[in-house]
Amino acid sequence: MRMRFFLISLACSIFAACGTSTSLPDPQINPPTKPKPWVNRAPTLMAASPAKLAVGEQLTIIGDDFISSDYGVPYIKFVGTFTDDQGASYPVDLQIETKRTNSGKLTWSLWPNIVFHPQGDRLGTFVGDIQVLNVGNDGSQKLSDPLPTTVEIGPSLIPLLAQPKKGGCQPVVTSTLGDTGYQFQLRAVGLRAATQSAPLVFSWTFLAEQWVVGPHGLLDYEKVFPKSGGIGVEQVVTSGTETSLSDDSDASALVKIGREIMGDKGVAELKLRAVEGEGNGYQATVFVSAVDGGGKRATLRIPIDVHRQAEMFYNGESKVAQRWESYRVTDCLAGADIGRQVTYREDKTEQKSRAIAFQYNASLGVGLGLPSNPFALSINPSVGFGVDVQGVVSTQKMTGIDLGGQLLAGNFGVFYRQLTKVYKIGKLRGYGVCGESVDLGEVVLTDWIYTPEFAQGQSCPPPSNLAPAVKYLD
Repeated sequence: MRMRFFLISLACSIFAACGTSTSLPDPQINPPTKPKPWVNRAPTLMAASPAKLAVGEQLTIIGDDFISSDYGVPYIKFVGTFTDDQGASYPVDLQIETKRTNSGKLTWSLWPNIVFHPQGDRLGTFVGDIQVLNVGNDGSQKLSDPLPTTVEIGPSLIPLLAQPKKGGCQPVVTSTLGDTGYQFQLRAVGLRAATQSAPLVFSWTFLAEQWVVGPHGLLDYEKVFPKSGGIGVEQVVTSGTETSLSDDSDASALVKIGREIMGDKGVAELKLRAVEGEGNGYQATVFVSAVDGGGKRATLRIPIDVHRQAEMFYNGESKVAQRWESYRVTDCLAGADIGRQVTYREDKTEQKSRAIAFQYNASLGVGLGLPSNPFALSINPSVGFGVDVQGVVSTQKMTGIDLGGQLLAGNFGVFYRQLTKVYKIGKLRGYGVCGESVDLGEVVLTDWIYTPEFAQGQSCPPPSNLAPAVKYLD
């Protein structure tokens, strides 16, 4: 696939000025260095808890040498037997990608159902071993020793559907776009089936900051409802173990703010809010509980990552492109017979303009409904990089502008300045309504650093000790 390259040209201006302030000298930028070789190691497992889980809850694994996302992906392996609540046993041999918190901690979520059971909807107990497999980007694989583990599965709510209402998505979608209507279908397992005399009561909570929830029969509910806090939806099921809730649905439901009933004719709107501001998306959450006629309860938390169609991510990655020779910005200063205190000054102020460039896969972007021109994407690189990408970098505002010191008697001093060009590299990702995501390329910020220096010696001018000029990248 062909990558298009887009660039805003640089501007540079030099004009007469001078100025002083106080700060420490800017540290010298180091040239690119060869990274230390990475070695994939077999992880060590120490403990796994808790011993009882419901769908949506996390198992935490404590150990050591869990692989970082910079180098690969950790997987958790379950090998053993699952015995369901009817006494039937099933062999288990699963390998599932998991999430690394740090080198000594992993978390794995039981999601979206009871994965140890062939149909995913029976309670029971897993007895066997867990192992963690470090899979490196270089193809290496390192497996831990087994850790004997028992996990009991308690009463749970299983999402049969949790998806955008439109788009033909897979049944359970936990990553989508803002301003999207949603639909849910849940099944309770481990609770009594509902009857007229002993119903199942499902209680949903949606946060107003994340969701638009409105009942049928109430006009202008967006004006009436609070802008933050929980919006409740209650459903009373009198048959079976399942319930459904959907955008633009006439299914029976009460919509509540606190204890006040705002509507009793079902839900007219159930939609994720659009991503506001100029940053990336947000995580929405749905909280659900169900209580059967005997008072037994099951709960579920459904997280949904909400994205813009295109988002930018910057993790601090940068590359030194070029460093110029240092140059004097003052004439020689004489220490005379007794020396003197000097502070930085410059006879000329220089400034450089930042610039943005894109390496953008336009064909993938257009396939997601994005524009072919990356400058038309709904991203703000200034927010992503944390600086004004259309601004200028001036020697009047550089770190260390008041660099100075004691000029020794009989010595000469000179202030130098050095210019370094740096490329800061952000990543572009595109998203679709059904959770698909693609790498769209990079956003490259050309930035500048001015490094001051005060040099002194017995000759005029004393030489600079700043690093020599070098060019690493075009």
